[in-house]
Amino acid sequence: MNWGRRGGEDGWFAYDNFNPDPSRYHSYNVDPHMIYNLF
Repeated sequence: MNWGRRGGEDGWFAYDNFNPDPSRYHSYNVDPHMIYNLF
């Protein structure tokens, strides 16, 4: 699953190919650990 870069239009975060990259996150209050727990 690949969320890709949504441009913030849906208020979600950028997530590329199961490779979390903090520099790719949009400016939302998202905890990286929470993202890991989603999968």
